[in-house]
Amino acid sequence: VYNQRVLMARCALSCPKLFVFDVTAPCGAYLVHELSGHTSGITDASFASDGPGVVSSGDDSTVRVWDVRTGRLVHVIKNSNSVSSVRFHPKRGNRLASVVFKATTLKLYATKVSS
Repeated sequence: VYNQRVLMARCALSCPKLFVFDVTAPCGAYLVHELSGHTSGITDASFASDGPGVVSSGDDSTVRVWDVRTGRLVHVIKNSNSVSSVRFHPKRGNRLASVVFKATTLKLYATKVSS
């Protein structure tokens, strides 16, 4: 959850989209953004703890960084194999860690969501 009002969801494992909902509306949750960009299933996704970033990983061998306020794709990081999981640093949202399938590799990145 970002800013106590936004929830992110993904559909079935083979679906390449994330959905961002505002959960504070009086009439119930409503769709704010559909984050499209992965070309195959999303394996993991999480919010930054200190800002508007969302990071996702996929079977398309990419890590994607999104701005949850606008739904804009900010960065695409390509890998050699499918990425099984990804997380922002718990205290520094400009740092990422990802785990790549088959490569037994942990990768660390520095990124920026907005200025």
